[in-house]
Amino acid sequence: MNKKKVITTWLAFTILLLACNLSATPQSQPTATADTRTEVALALAQTSLAQTQMALSLQQTMAAMVTNTPQATFTPQSTFTQQATYTQQFTYTQQFTYTLQPTLTTQSTTVTVSVSVATNCRTGPGDDYPIVGALPVGQTAEVVGRSQFNDSWIIRLPSNPLVLCWLWGQYATVTGNVANLPIYSPPPTPTPSTAPLVTLSITNNTAQNILFVYFTLASDPAWGPDRLGADTLNIGETFYWTIQPGVYDVRADFGGGVIAKSWMNLAIFSNTALAVP
Repeated sequence: MNKKKVITTWLAFTILLLACNLSATPQSQPTATADTRTEVALALAQTSLAQTQMALSLQQTMAAMVTNTPQATFTPQSTFTQQATYTQQFTYTQQFTYTLQPTLTTQSTTVTVSVSVATNCRTGPGDDYPIVGALPVGQTAEVVGRSQFNDSWIIRLPSNPLVLCWLWGQYATVTGNVANLPIYSPPPTPTPSTAPLVTLSITNNTAQNILFVYFTLASDPAWGPDRLGADTLNIGETFYWTIQPGVYDVRADFGGGVIAKSWMNLAIFSNTALAVP
């Protein structure tokens, strides 16, 4: 039973007891006397005193019953602990991709020529012009011009690129755009020489064929063309050439750079016969 219910019960019991005392008091016959009024006043005073004592007793009882109970003290229970930890998850790596770019190919504008048969190169078109060199088979030369009818090509002599000469186009194969080549006019025909001509002959007395024969004036820096052309100086065979008198360098080759025999600063002012070896 809680305190409030005990106090209420006690108060009700006390009031009931007081009421019973009051009802049990004998009532006097109504007498309009001074004694009667005095008795009534005295009874009321006693009743008031009893009520006062009852109230004090009730207060003391209540004070005894009420106990100061300490209230609950709030104690914080939770403690904040930092839980999350940042962890770097990824690393960016830059990737390089090589893209192959198209290569610009420059087309060569150089025109070249080769021959299927060794061909002499002259100072002009035709046999009336002196020979200054030759284009052998398997070798190419730069073409710098053409004749009006494309029957001759003006080339740089491979043995001496400073020399320009006319190559007959009978055995020639030209590579490149010839439309842009300049057209050369033939130079004047040279005046025939009044000097007497001489004959040069070479005989092959070796055990193998001679493939190349060169002769040129000793004052010329290059050997000039192969004087055999498409021919071969076979074993035991003799070849003849008609030339102008002068001092010549002469050479006979087996081929492949093997020299059979050579004559340097050879004076040929009359018919001359040479033999290898």
